[in-house]
Amino acid sequence: MGKKRSSEDVDESNAHAKKGKVSETAEFNGTVFKAMLKEPTKAMKGLDTFITTAKKLPCPDLYDVVEGYIKISMECSEIFKLLEGDKQTESEMMVIFQSLEMILLRTASDLSHFSMVGSTIVKKAVSSHMKLIQTSLHSENHRFVRQCLSFLSAMVSQGTDTAREVFSHFHFTKGLSALAKRKDKMGRPDVRMAYIQFSLSFLVSGDNATIGQLLEMKDFLPDILSSGLKEDRISTVNLILSTLQTKVVQRQAISKTQKVRFFTPSLLAQIASLYRWNGIVDASTDDSKMAENAEEAGKMVVRELVHNFLLDLCCSRKHGISFYDPSFGTAGRAGNIVLLQFVVGLKQATEDNLVSDLVVNILRVSPDILPRFFKETQYSFTPRLKSAWTDNITLLKKIYESQPEVSKAFQTREVVPLPRLLSMVLVTSLPPVCNKAFFTQGINFANAVVQHATLSLMSFLLKRAQRNLELCLDRSVWLASDLYTPATMEDFTQQYSEALGKVLPDMTSIVSKWQSLTKKEKGGNEGKKEGDVKEEATKVEQPAPSGPESPEVILLKALILQVMCLYQKVVPHLVSQSKFDFSKLLKGIVSEKGMREEVPPVLQHQILQLALDLPASKFSWFRVQVRLL
Repeated sequence: MGKKRSSEDVDESNAHAKKGKVSETAEFNGTVFKAMLKEPTKAMKGLDTFITTAKKLPCPDLYDVVEGYIKISMECSEIFKLLEGDKQTESEMMVIFQSLEMILLRTASDLSHFSMVGSTIVKKAVSSHMKLIQTSLHSENHRFVRQCLSFLSAMVSQGTDTAREVFSHFHFTKGLSALAKRKDKMGRPDVRMAYIQFSLSFLVSGDNATIGQLLEMKDFLPDILSSGLKEDRISTVNLILSTLQTKVVQRQAISKTQKVRFFTPSLLAQIASLYRWNGIVDASTDDSKMAENAEEAGKMVVRELVHNFLLDLCCSRKHGISFYDPSFGTAGRAGNIVLLQFVVGLKQATEDNLVSDLVVNILRVSPDILPRFFKETQYSFTPRLKSAWTDNITLLKKIYESQPEVSKAFQTREVVPLPRLLSMVLVTSLPPVCNKAFFTQGINFANAVVQHATLSLMSFLLKRAQRNLELCLDRSVWLASDLYTPATMEDFTQQYSEALGKVLPDMTSIVSKWQSLTKKEKGGNEGKKEGDVKEEATKVEQPAPSGPESPEVILLKALILQVMCLYQKVVPHLVSQSKFDFSKLLKGIVSEKGMREEVPPVLQHQILQLALDLPASKFSWFRVQVRLL
């Protein structure tokens, strides 16, 4: 069939040549092309015509010259012969490589039944011309280098065998990294884009072994991520992230260890730089409103892309790089060191909601790195009247809100000694930065904003501790347990409460704060240097000078009463150690006739709750009644 068709094409070509009424492209077929390649004076013209026609294929109204040629020249020897003999110019080699690329693109897609032709081209190029191709990559001619890279990508895309063939013969030298930096500032197709496509082609077409070897290389794939990623076009960013996600992150054959070795902290930081992407918008968004501001829309698209990628990579236990540590970091193992170094380096967590969400989720999935994160982080938690401090406390609270209310340490499948179990529970219930000095300094700070933030955090942490204690004291749970008895957990409850009591202010300090609020109002700038006040005047809202009935004081008093109630439930020994007569707290709130009407409902509720929660012996009026009886 092939020969018959070729002879017909020749006859048709001759007839058209005589009439001279049909264009050269229309009469161009496989046989004519092959004949032109054999004539030195017509070879380049033939290649140009072949490329022009091939770009339009497949097309039902156009003769398929690619198929026609490879049917009669399955080794494409006529094209390869042009690379032999005298040294060709770069423009000539560019046309030769592009012609071969046109054939490879078809044999990898709609002409896949001619895959043997593609394999033959790759083998011949690799065995005889790889040195020429690699040398060409160092040319100053951008178009020529792009074409060489496109040809290499097409070779790899033929399948797993050809990908392995190219990978084993290609010399991955350090000089290649320069290709990743050859960019066009206007966003036009450039060498960097072609280099990226070549790099990613191994991930798309390579088998597990090839991809595994590729990930072990330190200077190939990382080059495209560490040189200009933040300025790349949206389409390029999407190509890189989607390929890495589907071909590496979600590839089950790639082990978690391989992924950890590849995605180093510095590489993750480069990817995270896309949260501040400032590249070129070359893709439209579906949101018509956002279309009005393409630049902002583009930033949102890229931010979502990188956020979803990093969440999948860093937080997925199934195929991410997070290892589960049943000891919650208390066993002294290195643990998730890559994630730790990465998350410590994310310095915009208090300024960027998406970065904050990433940090929170990483620490949620890998709580073993929580203690070291707070030890190594740049964020300062020493109470101070600065917006940065309140932002840091907000982040801290988000981190612990994401942790399970009841520690997963109780779900262990083996008996853990109580001291170790206590350390494990404290990992997710007590931030390392929250010690007695922190709380004492915070509640005594001469500013209502700092006081409120500190008391609010105390209340939050005490409520979480209360949930753990409730589980420990639930006898039904431990009667059914094969690991711990109710008596053992009562002992643990005592140890847990005592551990918390060591970092919390004593009850005297809490009562003193109440009394100071009752006696006199506190100005927001008391105890601050003049320079600090000026610096923070625009950052943190200063509470207005207020009396005991001001909203700020009411909220602080309500929080103090709430903390007192929680003390009784979580650290009752701190309450019992106090000799304070709590009936004094009722002055100004409760009279002989009952609750004063002018007292805000929130204070009425909290004072009644305190009277219910604290032992009756802590109120003098009760002690008097007992003596009278």
